[in-house]
Amino acid sequence: MIEISIRKDGITVSGHANYAPRGQDIVCAAVSTLAIALINSIKDLTEDKRIAEW
Repeated sequence: MIEISIRKDGITVSGHANYAPRGQDIVCAAVSTLAIALINSIKDLTEDKRIAEW
């Protein structure tokens, strides 16, 4: 199971979808892509300086 934790001090994504073996799992790849898109959007659309550290 993939677990996502969003808090004031950061975003944590951990776990595995178990759809396919590690390194071949398209569900995990999709979650990773969405997490990166979220972080980039927060960086681009807000003044939040904590995101720049990630």
